[in-house]
Amino acid sequence: MTSVCLILAAAVLAFAAPALPEDSLYQVSSPWQKQTGESVKLESLRGKPVVIAMAYTSCTYSCPLTVEKMKQIETAIQAAGVTDYRMVLASFDTAGDRPPITTWFMKKMKLDPAKWTWLSAADDKTVRELAALLGVTYSRAGKNDFSHSNQISILDADGRMVATIAGIKADHAPLVKALVHGRG
Repeated sequence: MTSVCLILAAAVLAFAAPALPEDSLYQVSSPWQKQTGESVKLESLRGKPVVIAMAYTSCTYSCPLTVEKMKQIETAIQAAGVTDYRMVLASFDTAGDRPPITTWFMKKMKLDPAKWTWLSAADDKTVRELAALLGVTYSRAGKNDFSHSNQISILDADGRMVATIAGIKADHAPLVKALVHGRG
């Protein structure tokens, strides 16, 4: 019986994922909620390159443009033959962006849930933590509005940031190149 337990333990260890790199955003253990309502940690994104930005659904100016820019990036990634990636939006709005709203927004923007994930946090501390790690600045600008930087980043399969663009009019070719050439 002891030898069977030792063999099982060795098998589990052999198939365990390697430790995350020290500079991985996935080291953060704060809880998030997907548009499906499923509770996850950022580490659940591990395994594929990620195109990530922060936004909120009630934004009427830059956030829809950020989503459109991400769709352009996705089209370029696909045109380059890459099929194994994730597109992620993380919300600033802890009160408004709950699963029914984020699901509605994703349908409205025609975002494929097989590739796209919308993450919402229950508290501002969690949002601030991710924003700081991504280098995104923001502040509340009224009851349901935020003033924020517009940044899109590429994370590699282990959650390390490898490329970033700032601004919705920025050239996204460096992001696509980083992802296509294996740095993403």
